[in-house]
Amino acid sequence: MSPNERKHITNGIWMCRNHGNLIDADFENYSSETLLKWKYEAERLAAQALKCSKNQYIEDSSTLLQIGSSLIFNSHWKRVSPQKWEFNINSPVIGKIQDLRGYVSSFENMPSSDKFVVVESQGDARIITSIELRSDIEFGNTLSFSIKNKPKPTDPNLMGSDLALNNVGGIFSSNGDIALVDGLDAAIQKLSTCLSIKKGEMKYYESHGSLISHYYKQYNTDLRLMSKLFKLEIIRLSFIPLNDEVLNSFNIAPLHFVRRILNLTIRSNTLTNSRLNVELSLEWGNGRTWSGIIPIFVDS
Repeated sequence: MSPNERKHITNGIWMCRNHGNLIDADFENYSSETLLKWKYEAERLAAQALKCSKNQYIEDSSTLLQIGSSLIFNSHWKRVSPQKWEFNINSPVIGKIQDLRGYVSSFENMPSSDKFVVVESQGDARIITSIELRSDIEFGNTLSFSIKNKPKPTDPNLMGSDLALNNVGGIFSSNGDIALVDGLDAAIQKLSTCLSIKKGEMKYYESHGSLISHYYKQYNTDLRLMSKLFKLEIIRLSFIPLNDEVLNSFNIAPLHFVRRILNLTIRSNTLTNSRLNVELSLEWGNGRTWSGIIPIFVDS
């Protein structure tokens, strides 16, 4: 950004001392998208307090919030601290508010693989240690989480080697020799293969894989929503470990080399060789950013 862009009012947000210090001391944990949503939400609430038209603020300050494996709501950030997140729950996207009440009431007896939260705007996901849902006539439904610390991502350059795959998922060969990929190229390929595995298709490891194919079947006519759901799924796979002692003895997430998903865009629902091209921007575990197209197999 230029000096004028950095100093412009659109790049500023007024914070209280506590939250200003929180962000300045740990800036890597607060995405620009989250901060902008906080800014828009503060302006929207200020406009309401001054009886101004809500149409004055066009930006949508809501974010998708996924709770466990099957609940997604439009939500607004309410409060944040290093170990606790709080949201106002708005309209459901997947599931109903009754389902959320059931999730909260049965949380203690729930399998650990379902105790997680994913925040679209933040590009982050955390293990939940406790959860509380409060309902109020004036403020609606407020959901609070106590969360574990964010896992430290790994360097994609240390991925090691893997078999190179061609554009239809087969083993790539050159002049009769099997080709290999390593380091960053192996990480990029793993993004594609991990997302292409359909959740539940591995007989003895039903928690493995992604919901990409499911989301495509349900929402492929709404590219904006499908992009948001895909982003949630990649975030989950980047930060939430798989609950499997055999295949995941190190207790790390499948895409552990990703620090943050910055943006995800789907421009067409057309499949080529049963694959959907997804434009992805992310920050690797070593702090470097990357943008490119990831082909994802879709069982349509």
